[in-house]
Amino acid sequence: MYSFVTYHNSESELFLDQYIQLINGFDLEVVEQSYDVKYDETTLVIHGTKENFERFFMDDEGSLSLDIDEALDELVPVVMSA
Repeated sequence: MYSFVTYHNSESELFLDQYIQLINGFDLEVVEQSYDVKYDETTLVIHGTKENFERFFMDDEGSLSLDIDEALDELVPVVMSA
């Protein structure tokens, strides 16, 4: 299981709920969502497998305008507590 942080704002192509649906469509889960008034953006913390993140990063609609290898390098392993 890995974690990735992404951001959504009013300039994003999709509405927030559409973006979350897109994320969920790749078997990824938004586990945290917070809004920053100062930057007018929503921070999304996403959990999922490396393979599902790779599929998400390669998708045109889910494109984060960054290199796929760089995005995969930003994945942080999630330590699950028992």
